[in-house]
Amino acid sequence: MSISGIAGLADASIKGQWSFGRERGALLIMAYPRCSYIPRESLLGHIAEVEALKDMVLVTEVFCCPAYSLYLSNKSKCQCPCTFEVG
Repeated sequence: MSISGIAGLADASIKGQWSFGRERGALLIMAYPRCSYIPRESLLGHIAEVEALKDMVLVTEVFCCPAYSLYLSNKSKCQCPCTFEVG
């Protein structure tokens, strides 16, 4: 169901503020994210047993979205205010 299908949320705005300390930090905001994954019942078990793949990492789940915003902080204290409007 899309956000526009939820009663009262078609014209909503969301406000937030994130604080970052003296270490690096990240804020990822995704619009309409979707998750794709390999079901455990599929060939996943057989793939994991392939000798040529023993030293590799198998990615079984990924997120994708049509739009996103990524903020990467440096090593200084900062605040990241964000406002999102739906509609």
